[in-house]
Amino acid sequence: MTEKSSKDLSDGGSVLSLDEERPAGPGIIVIQTIVVIIFMSGLVGAFYYAINSGEVDPEHKHHAWNTSSYYSALFSQYSSKGVFTLNVKPSDQMEELTFHFDTYWYQDHEKEEIVHRVDNATIAYVLANFTFWVKLDQNQQPKECLEDVHGGYLDYIQKLGLFEMEDRHSEAVRLRDGKPVYVYDSHPKGDKFLHQHGYLKGDALLVQAFVDSHTGSILGWQTYFTSTETTHLRRTEYWFAEMEQEEPPEDAFKQIPSICVPE
Repeated sequence: MTEKSSKDLSDGGSVLSLDEERPAGPGIIVIQTIVVIIFMSGLVGAFYYAINSGEVDPEHKHHAWNTSSYYSALFSQYSSKGVFTLNVKPSDQMEELTFHFDTYWYQDHEKEEIVHRVDNATIAYVLANFTFWVKLDQNQQPKECLEDVHGGYLDYIQKLGLFEMEDRHSEAVRLRDGKPVYVYDSHPKGDKFLHQHGYLKGDALLVQAFVDSHTGSILGWQTYFTSTETTHLRRTEYWFAEMEQEEPPEDAFKQIPSICVPE
């Protein structure tokens, strides 16, 4: 070891001091090796603790839903304010029409419950093993309740296309409405809930979800539909700029209309 390197160590505040003028014997080498191993083990342990306790710099934290794996919207999150956009083209002779409606999303993953304002006339109350589809009148009051005993929590997420999505756009973070996001794609299988319970028809071709790059919350998703002579639906989008990744307020799940639960 040169004199310069020895000075560098002492200037850096190292706890080890190596004497270059006296060759180290076998016993000293063994002791030094043990000290280095203990020191490195401490660093690894501290790093492991930081990851598991969330103390890693948020700018560099990589979540379990990273772009190298599938992404599924299977965690608690909620937003009381969102925008639902609907694009339709009634006929080849007419221009495409765009409509905007208020929406919201409350999801409790532990209880397997979702309350989703689907559009201006429908609210879905999703429980573990079944779903209540509540139809609203012009005054936004419940007028009808349809019980779907074949579709519950997981089925609902799958039909939305928010299950096992892939990032086909590499690690690049894209900006959506000024927010850094990862873009995930999926190709829904089977009918979508808009076919079964809505007033428009269309076969879902592609779903793109926008996931907050820091928190992993799903900020929104858009669905594209195939174009046929009888299909009017072109695209739908749900956007929740203020999605929070935490358990939603309990009262959100206590609003199931009485017509869904007869006495």
